[in-house]
Amino acid sequence: MSNQKLININILYIILIIFIGCSLRFAYFIDIDAWFDEWNMLYTIDPNISTEDTWNRYYGDRGDHNLPEYYPPLNAFFLKFILSISDYNIENTRLLSLIFGSGSLYLIFYLSKIFTNFKYSILTTSIASLNLFLIWQSAEIRPHSFVVFFSLLSTILFLKILNKNFTENKVLFFFYFLTSLILLSSWPFELIIFFAKFIFLFHEFILLRKINKKIFFLLSLIILFYILFNYNYLFYHLARD
Repeated sequence: MSNQKLININILYIILIIFIGCSLRFAYFIDIDAWFDEWNMLYTIDPNISTEDTWNRYYGDRGDHNLPEYYPPLNAFFLKFILSISDYNIENTRLLSLIFGSGSLYLIFYLSKIFTNFKYSILTTSIASLNLFLIWQSAEIRPHSFVVFFSLLSTILFLKILNKNFTENKVLFFFYFLTSLILLSSWPFELIIFFAKFIFLFHEFILLRKINKKIFFLLSLIILFYILFNYNYLFYHLARD
């Protein structure tokens, strides 16, 4: 079998696997009702109310009782914007998770191919495509699929800026800065992944006696902007009982 024919067959395999993964997510998407906390979130992000009222609902104002939200506000206001240019219903809100959950499959394939060969990349993508938890989260209003997508994208961009061929690429640096800021502002636990990159740079310094000052400065800048943009949320979250 010629190399070109083998490449074409492999491409068909990965297209089929991603198609199956997307189809499973869509099938689950159209056949599930909403949880209580999803209806609660839909109430919070009503596009027909003012920004002030959205903040009041976010902090717990439900009229006759108090039920605050503890996920970062970025996702809430992003969804409110989506609903403001579409119909105000739960399906449109969930559609965003479906898109990012499906898009993550390609990023999983792309990332795994950096570390392994095509065969193992197909295996990795197959496991992700059939993973019941990821299928479930692709139909949730909560920002989990959004976070998975940007975790993968941020990691891919980080690996690219480590490559000396992209070291001077300012556009790539900007996109890494932007995606990392969106990622951290979507879920604070992503700081674990982010600080792992500092550990990697420190590891390189210890073993190879070299340090990439530009990347180290960029990571420090991202942390600084993250704290500035999420100052109120961080203290609000730390004040929980």
